[in-house]
Amino acid sequence: MFGSIWINVLVAVLVVICIAGAIYFRKFYKKRMEQKKEYERLAKKAVELYRRQYIMKASRLRKKRR
Repeated sequence: MFGSIWINVLVAVLVVICIAGAIYFRKFYKKRMEQKKEYERLAKKAVELYRRQYIMKASRLRKKRR
């Protein structure tokens, strides 16, 4: 009789921990996804700028050769 009460308490505690962990993980995961999107956006911008710079440099070099 007394042992089963402890088992119920243990199960209840584990369930509470699992729920709290799931809520925390979801918040953390959402934040990470937003951060990742931001990094991808910045990376695209950087690549675009680098490409433009490279094209300008190449066209300047072509003009110098003439």
